[in-house]
Amino acid sequence: MNFNKKWLVFGLSFAVFSAVPLSVSAQSNDLETSDAVFSHVINPQAYIDGIEDGILDEHGEFNEFSFPYDLHQGNQVRIEFVDKDQVGITFKVYDPNNKQVVAASGHTTKTNKYQVTKTFRPKVNGYYRVAIVSDDGTSGHGFSIKVRSL
Repeated sequence: MNFNKKWLVFGLSFAVFSAVPLSVSAQSNDLETSDAVFSHVINPQAYIDGIEDGILDEHGEFNEFSFPYDLHQGNQVRIEFVDKDQVGITFKVYDPNNKQVVAASGHTTKTNKYQVTKTFRPKVNGYYRVAIVSDDGTSGHGFSIKVRSL
Protein backbone atom coordinates (compact mmCIF):
# COMPACT_ATOMS: atom_id res chain seq x y z
CA MET A 1 0.00 0.00 0.00
CA ASN A 2 2.84 2.34 0.81
CA PHE A 3 4.42 1.59 -2.56
CA ASN A 4 1.17 2.46 -4.40
CA LYS A 5 0.82 5.78 -2.55
CA LYS A 6 4.35 6.77 -3.61
CA TRP A 7 3.53 6.01 -7.26
CA LEU A 8 0.22 7.85 -6.96
CA VAL A 9 1.91 10.95 -5.46
CA PHE A 10 4.68 10.74 -8.07
CA GLY A 11 2.18 10.33 -10.92
CA LEU A 12 0.02 13.25 -9.77
CA SER A 13 3.05 15.47 -9.21
CA PHE A 14 4.37 14.63 -12.66
CA ALA A 15 1.00 15.38 -14.25
CA VAL A 16 0.63 18.74 -12.47
CA PHE A 17 4.18 19.94 -13.13
CA SER A 18 4.19 18.87 -16.76
CA ALA A 19 0.82 20.59 -17.37
CA VAL A 20 2.13 23.99 -16.19
CA PRO A 21 4.89 24.26 -18.82
CA LEU A 22 2.44 23.14 -21.50
CA SER A 23 -0.07 25.84 -20.53
CA VAL A 24 2.70 28.48 -20.48
CA SER A 25 3.88 27.49 -23.95
CA ALA A 26 0.29 27.57 -25.19
CA GLN A 27 -0.09 31.09 -23.80
CA SER A 28 3.13 32.33 -25.39
CA ASN A 29 2.01 31.00 -28.77
CA ASP A 30 -1.23 32.92 -28.38
CA LEU A 31 0.71 36.06 -27.45
CA GLU A 32 3.05 35.68 -30.40
CA THR A 33 0.06 35.37 -32.70
CA SER A 34 -1.56 38.42 -31.08
CA ASP A 35 1.64 40.46 -31.43
CA ALA A 36 1.91 39.54 -35.09
CA VAL A 37 -1.71 40.41 -35.77
CA PHE A 38 -1.77 43.68 -33.84
CA SER A 39 1.80 44.93 -34.25
CA HIS A 40 0.62 47.64 -36.65
CA VAL A 41 -1.69 49.01 -33.97
CA ILE A 42 0.94 49.14 -31.21
CA ASN A 43 3.72 50.94 -33.09
CA PRO A 44 2.95 51.65 -36.72
CA GLN A 45 5.04 54.80 -37.22
CA ALA A 46 3.40 55.27 -40.58
CA TYR A 47 5.08 57.92 -42.70
CA ILE A 48 2.67 60.78 -43.46
CA ASP A 49 4.81 63.35 -45.28
CA GLY A 50 8.15 65.12 -45.21
CA ILE A 51 10.89 67.09 -46.94
CA GLU A 52 14.37 65.58 -47.10
CA ASP A 53 16.29 68.50 -48.67
CA GLY A 54 14.41 71.69 -47.76
CA ILE A 55 16.01 75.10 -48.27
CA LEU A 56 14.91 78.34 -46.59
CA ASP A 57 13.93 81.12 -49.05
CA GLU A 58 15.47 84.60 -49.39
CA HIS A 59 13.73 85.78 -46.21
CA GLY A 60 15.00 82.82 -44.21
CA GLU A 61 11.54 81.23 -44.22
CA PHE A 62 9.72 78.21 -45.58
CA ASN A 63 5.94 78.30 -45.42
CA GLU A 64 4.96 75.77 -48.06
CA PHE A 65 4.88 72.58 -46.00
CA SER A 66 1.70 71.02 -44.66
CA PHE A 67 0.66 67.48 -43.85
CA PRO A 68 -2.72 65.77 -43.70
CA TYR A 69 -4.01 64.18 -40.53
CA ASP A 70 -7.01 61.95 -39.89
CA LEU A 71 -7.74 60.04 -36.68
CA HIS A 72 -7.59 56.69 -38.52
CA GLN A 73 -3.83 57.28 -38.97
CA GLY A 74 -3.22 57.06 -35.21
CA ASN A 75 -3.88 59.22 -32.18
CA GLN A 76 -0.41 60.82 -32.13
CA VAL A 77 1.85 62.51 -34.65
CA ARG A 78 5.65 62.66 -34.40
CA ILE A 79 7.66 65.39 -36.13
CA GLU A 80 11.40 64.89 -36.63
CA PHE A 81 13.20 68.08 -37.63
CA VAL A 82 16.90 68.45 -38.53
CA ASP A 83 18.72 71.78 -39.01
CA LYS A 84 21.34 70.63 -41.54
CA ASP A 85 23.41 73.83 -41.49
CA GLN A 86 23.26 74.19 -37.70
CA VAL A 87 22.21 77.84 -37.66
CA GLY A 88 19.24 77.57 -35.29
CA ILE A 89 15.80 77.18 -36.82
CA THR A 90 12.34 77.56 -35.33
CA PHE A 91 9.38 75.61 -36.65
CA LYS A 92 5.80 76.26 -35.67
CA VAL A 93 2.89 73.92 -36.35
CA TYR A 94 -0.60 75.28 -37.00
CA ASP A 95 -3.79 73.22 -36.93
CA PRO A 96 -6.48 73.35 -39.68
CA ASN A 97 -8.07 76.31 -37.80
CA ASN A 98 -4.74 78.19 -38.02
CA LYS A 99 -4.11 77.94 -34.27
CA GLN A 100 -0.54 77.23 -33.22
CA VAL A 101 0.04 73.77 -31.73
CA VAL A 102 2.65 74.69 -29.12
CA ALA A 103 3.35 71.06 -28.14
CA ALA A 104 4.34 70.32 -31.76
CA SER A 105 6.53 73.38 -32.33
CA GLY A 106 10.26 73.46 -31.69
CA HIS A 107 13.62 75.21 -32.00
CA THR A 108 17.03 73.78 -32.90
CA THR A 109 20.13 74.76 -30.92
CA LYS A 110 23.61 73.51 -30.21
CA THR A 111 22.25 71.98 -27.00
CA ASN A 112 19.84 69.67 -28.88
CA LYS A 113 22.44 69.06 -31.62
CA TYR A 114 20.21 70.89 -34.10
CA GLN A 115 17.65 68.09 -34.08
CA VAL A 116 14.18 68.20 -32.53
CA THR A 117 11.58 65.47 -32.19
CA LYS A 118 8.09 66.46 -31.07
CA THR A 119 5.11 64.19 -30.45
CA PHE A 120 1.60 65.54 -30.06
CA ARG A 121 -2.06 64.49 -30.16
CA PRO A 122 -3.94 66.30 -32.91
CA LYS A 123 -7.42 67.41 -31.90
CA VAL A 124 -8.75 68.26 -35.37
CA ASN A 125 -8.70 66.34 -38.65
CA GLY A 126 -7.35 68.22 -41.67
CA TYR A 127 -4.14 69.80 -42.95
CA TYR A 128 -1.54 70.99 -40.45
CA ARG A 129 0.78 73.76 -41.69
CA VAL A 130 4.42 74.12 -40.60
CA ALA A 131 6.15 77.52 -40.69
CA ILE A 132 9.96 77.29 -40.64
CA VAL A 133 12.21 80.31 -39.92
CA SER A 134 15.98 80.62 -39.38
CA ASP A 135 17.25 82.46 -36.31
CA ASP A 136 19.51 84.72 -38.35
CA GLY A 137 16.88 85.52 -41.01
CA THR A 138 19.14 84.53 -43.90
CA SER A 139 18.38 82.22 -46.79
CA GLY A 140 19.83 79.02 -48.16
CA HIS A 141 19.89 76.99 -44.96
CA GLY A 142 19.07 73.30 -45.30
CA PHE A 143 16.65 71.28 -43.23
CA SER A 144 14.68 68.06 -43.24
CA ILE A 145 11.34 67.31 -41.67
CA LYS A 146 9.55 63.98 -41.35
CA VAL A 147 6.02 63.47 -40.05
CA ARG A 148 4.78 60.09 -38.84
CA SER A 149 1.63 58.84 -37.18
CA LEU A 150 1.87 56.70 -34.05
